[in-house]
Amino acid sequence: MKTRFLLVILCGCVSSVLVPQAPPPPVARPSCAEACAHARELECAIGDPTPAGATCEEVCLNVETAGLEDVRWPIGCVLASSTCAEADACR
Repeated sequence: MKTRFLLVILCGCVSSVLVPQAPPPPVARPSCAEACAHARELECAIGDPTPAGATCEEVCLNVETAGLEDVRWPIGCVLASSTCAEADACR
């Protein structure tokens, strides 16, 4: 009787063990290269090199890696733009 009781208790404990679910895969953030390529597809000035010769990608990466909390290059906004006017309004 005691053995049967222990067996029932153990089976109940084993069946109630929670298996953790795997975390969802990370969401890929849009990149400077994607935003600059899109700006060039639209033929927007924001995709062109600066007068000093820095590429759009270099400018974007410099802004993104500067470590300033309030300053970001508008990658998502530029990617969502369908015209140069919209891309220019992102700044």
